[in-house]
Parts: sequence; structure tokens; C-alpha cells
Amino acid sequence: MYFVLQSLGRQRAVRVSGGVYPVSIPETYGPASGPCGLFSTMRIDDLRICLALGKTGNLHRAAETLGLTPSALSKALARMEDITGMPLFERTPRGVAPTNEGNALLEHAKRIVRSVDDLQNEFQDRRLARVGTIRLGVVPNLIPSFLSSVLARFLASRPMATFSIDVG
Repeated sequence: MYFVLQSLGRQRAVRVSGGVYPVSIPETYGPASGPCGLFSTMRIDDLRICLALGKTGNLHRAAETLGLTPSALSKALARMEDITGMPLFERTPRGVAPTNEGNALLEHAKRIVRSVDDLQNEFQDRRLARVGTIRLGVVPNLIPSFLSSVLARFLASRPMATFSIDVG
């Protein structure tokens, strides 16, 4: 008896001793789902959980750090291991330790979470008008007397802002 998993277009089948039996494999599940499947189900919060586990090495401390229950953290870890299709942390009597695959995930997770945080901060700054370009049209007499002090006060509270001034 032999088993062969073959792809029949969007469907997959298992060939067992000459017979072919269809198998349902979700498109967004795990590594078998293609180049985008892994990322379509992975959550940023799950990456944060993995980072906390890697840092603390302890399920309870990581849960406490993140304000979660150990049960919720354990479920998130199980979800990440299901998504990747491999164990990410070894359970030991003293806590958890990342596997080789877990270490690879942690390295990428650090960069991903940092990038997401940077993007969130950038948009927060834009929402609060801390960053961006302000265009002003002024008459020449206002620049030295009035506008200089107003711009100085504005830039003190929003140092990332820039001005485009049209004099005319």
C-alpha cells in the first residue's frame, strides 16, 4: 500500500493502492497553502506572544507581561505551531525554550513587530498633525513680525512638521 498526495488543480487527492480519494485541505492553512497562506492567518499579537515567550522562557510570566491568561497564551502558541506546521517552543520542566524554528520565527518577529509599531507611530503622528507639510500663503510684511514667532511656537510642539511658504 502506498500514499501519494497529488494536486488536481485546486483540489487535492490521496492515491491509495490505485484508488484516488479527494482530500480537503484549506487554502489558508499552514505551509501547504502556498506563498501567502502562512501570512494570511498569522496575527501580529501572536508574534508578540512568541516574543514574550522567547524573552521570559516562562508561560506564566509571558502571560502576566502581556496581560493575558496562561490559557490564552497557550492557545495562541498552539495556533502559531499549527500555522507553521512545526513546534516553535519545547516544553521543559522549567518553562519553554525556542526550537531552531522558534529562533528563526523570533528573529523575523522582532523585525515585523518593530515595523508594524513604526508604521502605527507614523500614522499616529500624522493623525495628530505632528508630521507633514503645511502650506502657507503670506504677504511679505507678515514674515518678520508675526509669522516667525508663530512658526517657532508651532514647531516647538510639532518638530517633525515642515512648512511651505508662498510669499506674494
